Amino acid sequence: MDWDADGDLLAMLTPDATYITLWDANMGRKHQVDSGLRDPLTCLIWAKKAPTLAVGSSKGNLTIYNHATSK
Repeated sequence: MDWDADGDLLAMLTPDATYITLWDANMGRKHQVDSGLRDPLTCLIWAKKAPTLAVGSSKGNLTIYNHATSK
């Protein structure tokens, strides 16, 4: 789990480690993001000054998710 720089969004890995769950603390809502990776997700971290999330997998693959553009 990791909070974004503003402390508004909490990013979490799902128990089956295939999706990222984002919880918006201001709205009290959550939604799932497909990482596009097919191997189990193992770690994630938000950028310090941007709405960008890096997600790593068990096989060493990395994907970047930009929350501002939802891509």
